Order: sequence, then C-alpha cells, then structure tokens
Amino acid sequence: MIDYTVYDENTGRIIRTGYCPEDQYEIQAQGYSVALGSYTCDKYYWEGGFNEIPEKPEGEYVFNYASKQWEFDSVAADSKAKQKRDQLLADGPDRISPMWWSSMTEQEQQAWTFYRQALLDITEQQDYPEFIVWPTKPV
Repeated sequence: MIDYTVYDENTGRIIRTGYCPEDQYEIQAQGYSVALGSYTCDKYYWEGGFNEIPEKPEGEYVFNYASKQWEFDSVAADSKAKQKRDQLLADGPDRISPMWWSSMTEQEQQAWTFYRQALLDITEQQDYPEFIVWPTKPV
C-alpha cells in the first residue's frame, strides 16, 4: 500500500488523500493530478510542489487557492454575528421575564432599551461584519 494525494493542478486545491495498492496508484486521480505522499487539504496546496498553507488569521477567513492567501468571508462573518446578536437579544430581561422588566427602575429599563437597540444596530457599524464593537450588557 502507498500514500497518495490527489490535487487540482490548475487551482492548487488538494482533493483527497488515501492509500491504495501500488498497481492502482495511477488510476486514483480520475481527472486530477496525483502524487506520492499524504498532504492534507487543510494544511497544504499545490504550486509546483506541495506548499504549506499559511496560518489562518483569527476570524472568518477562507483560503483562496488562486491568490494563495486567506480572504475574509463576509457572508460567514455576517451569519455568525447575527447569531450572536440574536442570542444576546434573547437573553434580555424583557424576553426572559416580564415581571423582571416591570421590577426595574426607569433608568435600568432605559439602559436595557439602549443595549437592545445597539445590538440591533450592529449591522450599521462602519466595518461590519469584519470588526464589530459589541455593546456592554447592563448590570
């Protein structure tokens, strides 16, 4: 048995890795290029040889095999931010218990009202969704 890696020579994306008998090595590619050795798709790309993918930046980034760089994924970041926002909105006292809300002072209710509005407005921030300033939850 031998290790092999199937990759797309045009994009550099690794398709899969595996093991096979030596006499079946050449047929594993099925339209792609194949090389000896196991190079995992989340750590390597092909460009004249196998190269290590640079460390992923923190946040919602995807590796672009054409540019060989990490690029910000605004769709994933938007989705993740809205999920967090919706959870924070659901944790507010007016959503949890109307009795808790009615037991607050007017200032406390106003603080929660401003907090909720700030959560609703995160999508209006200048660098949204790459950089988000989350409002501070009232105490």
